[in-house]
Amino acid sequence: MLFLASLLACRPATPADRSTDSDPLSDNGTTSSTSLVDTSAAPGDDTAAGAADTNAPGLLLDGITYQLTWNPDGVEILDGGGWRVTNDRGDTVEIHDGFLVTYDLHLDTCLSARHAGDDASSFTAPWIERLDTLRDQPLEPVLFDANRYCGAYYGVARADWTARNAPEDIETDSVSLSLTGRWWPEGGDPIDFEWSTALSNGWSEALLIEADPVSTLDIRRSPNTLFDGVDLSGDPDIVLRDVLENLVFGVRFIAH
Repeated sequence: MLFLASLLACRPATPADRSTDSDPLSDNGTTSSTSLVDTSAAPGDDTAAGAADTNAPGLLLDGITYQLTWNPDGVEILDGGGWRVTNDRGDTVEIHDGFLVTYDLHLDTCLSARHAGDDASSFTAPWIERLDTLRDQPLEPVLFDANRYCGAYYGVARADWTARNAPEDIETDSVSLSLTGRWWPEGGDPIDFEWSTALSNGWSEALLIEADPVSTLDIRRSPNTLFDGVDLSGDPDIVLRDVLENLVFGVRFIAH
């Protein structure tokens, strides 16, 4: 099926736009956010008639292939498996194994500035990524009625019985992020760790358009900034809370 895509203005994201409505350690552990979209369209423009209007904002899409990707900048791949980064505090972190659960993934319509997810564009079930290597993982296409989209949402939450791509040798139930490896401060000795959490977090961001027409949306995460500002010697629950914040706030949605 040929995806319909019509490129018009989407407001680029800026750091000042990032604001959260709840603490990541609230009852559900989820951070919500304002969606960074063009708000020039009136609510009525988000109907089928609005979708057909070539002067409306956003991308006109009737399907998308989501692809989970990693930005390789600043990441050293280890010969024996795993990867290494250095954070802004000078701490070196090696990840030897682990997993991450993408629980919610969908497009945001151009209906309003408020995060306005579109269930029709949602990926159907949680997806588990093994973190011993950083693989790009295309997911199956999602098809839906044509609509205009200005942003997307990426959410991490604990795995449940519907989760797919689970590794057979690791217990994943009720865990959202698990990391095994070692870290050391600059000039210090390595410290082994095995961390896991059930916390959730998520973020909406404007689409960054690299091609037109569009058929694929890369959900690009940055391993190089995962541990920035994190006190790795602290409580593992706080460490992973901060890592999840860095993960979702650093996501970019690359449409091509």
